[in-house]
Amino acid sequence: MKIFIIPSWQPSDRFPTTGIFFYDQARVLAQQKPDWQIAISSWGSHDSRLWLTPLRPLDFFLKQLSKLPISRKEVLITPNLVEFFNPCHTWSRRLFSGNLPKIIQKNEENLLKFMAYYGKPDVIHAQVSFPAGYIAMELASKFDIPFVITEHMSPFPMPGVKDVLKKKILPALRVANKVMVVSQHLKEKLKTYQIKSELAANFIDEIFFNVGEASNLGNQFTLVAVGRLEKQKNYPLLIKAVDELRQQGLDLQLKIAGEGTERKKISELIQRLGLQSQIELLGDIEKDSLKLLLHSAHRFVSSSLHENMPVAILEALACGLPVISTPWQGADKMMDFEISEIAPSFDLNDFSKAISQSVGKAYNKEQIRQFYINRYGNKVVINELESTYQSAIL
Repeated sequence: MKIFIIPSWQPSDRFPTTGIFFYDQARVLAQQKPDWQIAISSWGSHDSRLWLTPLRPLDFFLKQLSKLPISRKEVLITPNLVEFFNPCHTWSRRLFSGNLPKIIQKNEENLLKFMAYYGKPDVIHAQVSFPAGYIAMELASKFDIPFVITEHMSPFPMPGVKDVLKKKILPALRVANKVMVVSQHLKEKLKTYQIKSELAANFIDEIFFNVGEASNLGNQFTLVAVGRLEKQKNYPLLIKAVDELRQQGLDLQLKIAGEGTERKKISELIQRLGLQSQIELLGDIEKDSLKLLLHSAHRFVSSSLHENMPVAILEALACGLPVISTPWQGADKMMDFEISEIAPSFDLNDFSKAISQSVGKAYNKEQIRQFYINRYGNKVVINELESTYQSAIL
């Protein structure tokens, strides 16, 4: 089978973790299906060197006329997985559609390159409905190729793309051969727009993320949180819970991996509560460091307001790490009570109590790992994905 993948979010030097799970999934898919030919089509969506601002007109037009700061390239990631990188400027959609027509052209050039090497793809797979889903719709129509969309937006639609919901997002979702969603909540949300979808679990590198040695655990009880420093992740609640439990005599260490626009506010809250020695902001970390972090923690904690199927939680479960979570919609469907502690509400006292109760419990790492394998393991999920591709082709 030949698969042409278009990810809406793409990592860059400045934002190395943005959309990285799309690339990780492509690698896993290539490993699991060595007879397939797979490509990732990218244009530098999150590379700040390619962003232009219309607020500086002279700079805006000069950069468009100048040579791009990054060169086009092809990267062979595995013997059957290649990335076609074709850089393109982007800017606010309020002016000339944010250069979307040019971005579509760049992806078309990538598709033609794929076809020259491997032939016509069986399926175009768009990760997220915008911009990838819209791009896939345009290419699928022009080249008569089936296309599928996996929707990951949380919430749907995300605030930054509400302006294109009716003209670009919904049309792509409505004509896609198949729409997959990563949570029951998202499935129900799309249903309100008369869009049929089917559940499809995210998948991770489960060989890399494994059960670590117990000797890696430190003496202090350590919580770890992984995710962008944004309002959605609701980190102030987690920080206040650590403070409340400290006042109750529970000695906790919290490490947060991730970067974002709320860093300053979060840092100020940590300082105001005097938690500098209890809470550490690690920033964005690489995959190897993330595995070590999960192996050195006692619990993974999610304080989010809303989620779909967080890859970070899957990685924690694959490492045999118990999870503590707020009750974002779908949390109780994603995890069983035997491997997690889910607070009954977003109230500070309820969340603090959930952390305290989890700390007081004993968990079996291998049992948690087996729960992950049975429900979200690569063999199960990728076989389901192959079935979806096959049904899209028919």
